[in-house]
Amino acid sequence: QQKQPPKRGRGEERLVSSRLWDAVAKTTTSTDILLDAVLGLVCFSALGGRVRSVLPSDVRYPGANANASMPAVGAAYATKS
Repeated sequence: QQKQPPKRGRGEERLVSSRLWDAVAKTTTSTDILLDAVLGLVCFSALGGRVRSVLPSDVRYPGANANASMPAVGAAYATKS
């Protein structure tokens, strides 16, 4: 019989992902982040991407998944109470 590796609990999985994130954060510089952002935008544009195509719907109208919109009328619509 082969030994099965011990099963990890949720806490251990979080610990592993936390260690991985720490390792990435320690080796990432601001230059890396800037380079990734620029290359991402260049690739997006080169492949024919348009900023309008990123949005799920036209921002002038109700959202893509909205069934109906509710008018925001009245003085007490956005009060803290």
